[in-house]
Amino acid sequence: MTLVGDADRLAGEGREEAARALFERAIASGVPAAVSESKALRAAASSGHPDRAPEAGLELAGLLGARDDAEGARAALQQVIDSGHVEYAPRAAHDLGLELLYTVRDPQRAYEAWKYAAASGHRDYGPRSAARLGKLLYEYEGGDVELARRLWQSVVDSRHPVVAAEAAQNLRLTEPKTKGWLRRRS
Repeated sequence: MTLVGDADRLAGEGREEAARALFERAIASGVPAAVSESKALRAAASSGHPDRAPEAGLELAGLLGARDDAEGARAALQQVIDSGHVEYAPRAAHDLGLELLYTVRDPQRAYEAWKYAAASGHRDYGPRSAARLGKLLYEYEGGDVELARRLWQSVVDSRHPVVAAEAAQNLRLTEPKTKGWLRRRS
């Protein structure tokens, strides 16, 4: 790891040949590529670039999650959400909602994350989050069926190729019961 850090420092000073030599030594010594990948992603995510920083933050969250660093992954996702990036923030909010509900067991924070993504208007993660938010409201929040149904209807209206059919099924399953039986005329 010291070799990678020294190589990064040399590259930052413009001493590319020396940096390249240290990177080659690090690779030859068996230092995992993920170490330098993680370092590069952290630098890119913190760069402040309006597009590349949030993109790198998503990649970093995936890498940290794969390494079982759930706390680091959640922090990276939150940083992407905080960027407000029109493309990456809704995806990060959707993914953070999944992490919060299914790993941390925090439905309130999952609700907030999915609410943000559902309201974003993102063509993919907006409907995905609305579908999950509807299910969360229906199952966890005292059974708010009406709000859940409105969310599912918005998903159906979006014609999302993955979650619209599930939302339509949820609408059918939660239809208000009609009183009495339909009678046939003889």
